[in-house]
Amino acid sequence: MGFLKFIFYAGMLIPLSTEFQAIFSTKKMIEWNRRLIEIGKLPSNKKMKALSENKELASSVYMQLFYMVWLFFGLFSSLNWPIFLFLLLESFIPKRIFLLRFADGVISVSLLLFAFLNAYHLHINVFEFLKG
Repeated sequence: MGFLKFIFYAGMLIPLSTEFQAIFSTKKMIEWNRRLIEIGKLPSNKKMKALSENKELASSVYMQLFYMVWLFFGLFSSLNWPIFLFLLLESFIPKRIFLLRFADGVISVSLLLFAFLNAYHLHINVFEFLKG
């Protein structure tokens, strides 16, 4: 179980990198969101071609997809599932404003780092802590 836990939390590097990208290049992330909306309006036979033409945008989409799957698997962790649930629900909020995208990145990085520290050092049962 310890090795699987290590593999899972080593996978945290991709979510952390996407959140740091949201913090340090917020304007670029908002522009990518606009491009994805434009690609979504294209006919279905042209969507993949348009996405494959922009490699940076495609890699961002794949990283976000990994992030969502990783959060879903994090729901099954013993201590940190409320954190992963919050991050998963938070990802469905549209973030088209600079300040909202930046604040989401800072909150997400803080929660991801807390989840890592909690898994290996603090061992706080987050659900019991939130319950009172």
